[in-house]
Formats: sequence, C-alpha cells, structure tokens
Amino acid sequence: MLQILWYIVLPQTFRSIIPTLLSQVITTIKDSSFLANVAVIELMARTKQVLSSANRYNGLNAINVSDVFVLFGVAAAIYFVINFSISMTVRNMQKAR
Repeated sequence: MLQILWYIVLPQTFRSIIPTLLSQVITTIKDSSFLANVAVIELMARTKQVLSSANRYNGLNAINVSDVFVLFGVAAAIYFVINFSISMTVRNMQKAR
C-alpha cells in the first residue's frame, strides 16, 4: 500500500499541486506587506547605497538626475524580472499539466 502511495499517487498529486503552489508564492510575494516591504525596502536601500557613492564614479562629484533614474530603473527591472520569471514558470507548468 505504501509503495502505491509513494510511486503512483504522490507524483500525480505533486504535478497537480506545484502550479497552484507557485501561484500562491507569486501572490504572497506581490501582496504580502511583509515580503513586499522586505524585498522592496532591501532593494531600495541597496540602490540608495550605490547612489550615495555614485558621485565618486561619474567624475562630476555630484549626483545627476540621470544616475537616480538609471539606478532606480535597474532596481525596478530586477523586481519585475523576479516576479515575471516566477509567473512564466507557473504558466509553463500549467500548460504542461
């Protein structure tokens, strides 16, 4: 009985559960105030840290508006890529099912 459960029932169950579970992960990442705040705040803190040292590297000894847009644009792109890649993984898993 245990072998039937292990080799037949559980693989079929996991194939059905994984897309739904990953959809919940995406929802949790996007909607959870805790995870969203931790991820976004950490990403923005690192962006501000890089921005504060940008005047050493741009040769102007000042922070330009273009530096701000580029760095925060990259941060937004990173956040988008993370969420989009998880979404695409779920979509592909649901198609394969």
